[in-house]
Amino acid sequence: MIARELKYRVDVAGQRFIWQADRPLSAAVELVVAHPDLGDITVPLTIVATEGEVTAIADDRRTLTLAAPVASSAGLQGTRWGVGFLVTDEDAAFPVVIKRLSGTTVVLADALPSDIALAQSGRLIWATHTAELPVGTVLSAAHRDLTWRVSYTAADGDDTPTEALRALGLMHVVAQPFDTGLTTQTLVGLFPRICKPIPRGQEGWEPQIQAAEAMLIEMIRATLLPADKWEDDIPASQRLQVAHAHLTASLILLEQDIDRAETMRERAEKLANDVLRRVWVDQDGDLDPTDGGDDEHLGGVPRETRGSAFYGTATSRTFTSDRWW
Repeated sequence: MIARELKYRVDVAGQRFIWQADRPLSAAVELVVAHPDLGDITVPLTIVATEGEVTAIADDRRTLTLAAPVASSAGLQGTRWGVGFLVTDEDAAFPVVIKRLSGTTVVLADALPSDIALAQSGRLIWATHTAELPVGTVLSAAHRDLTWRVSYTAADGDDTPTEALRALGLMHVVAQPFDTGLTTQTLVGLFPRICKPIPRGQEGWEPQIQAAEAMLIEMIRATLLPADKWEDDIPASQRLQVAHAHLTASLILLEQDIDRAETMRERAEKLANDVLRRVWVDQDGDLDPTDGGDDEHLGGVPRETRGSAFYGTATSRTFTSDRWW
């Protein structure tokens, strides 16, 4: 998954925190959210599936045989739910992505290296942990820059030394998270020659879409932060979908044609700038631009920030909760 700031809607049930471990874990883990009003909020995380015992690796190096089917594992494939590790006594932990899971047969997105052996049995361990965020605490009120942490102990093999590690990040609880609505289907429809075929190991262009969204947000913040506003204060964020699509296409083109990628990036910047020249900003959080309580933001991207925001230019901000780094 692409590392990014997490966003959730205030006071809406059913929203999930999803975290993927970078190593196999030796014990269960918890999410801790530092809340400015409520203090530390602890939420237990649950791994999406129990581990499976691997008894054989086929000649294609992609197909694994399990000793028994993994219970409650329907749909746990792909880069969102099917990331995991193959752990053997001879090779420790090797990261994998599960492409297909049917009974005792597992098909990986990519072939395993030829030197990974299976003298005895191995273990297939899922990396994804999740929890539904409680509405009464974490999602009870709007807050920006809530810091979260997951403390965990990594164990690459039964006899390897354990390590105490910690994952850290930011989450925002807002009335309406910024979302252009861009999907793989929309992107392929706009740029079929650029976006086909989808690379092996990916179900779609979601990683590139997420990366382009982060870059687009940095551009928007360069415009709105001087007024102490954020991208989530723009209810009509779908107006930026075409700019988002062009920016995503520029990332895809980087590995094909760097000149075309630069042209596409410049086009994305122009499209975004045209939209940002006249957008209204939700001042009172009711998502209604007709009630007289909202300002209209005039002007495009500040000249001194143009061209740099797409490369991750940092913006200053005021944090509202304790941090651990």
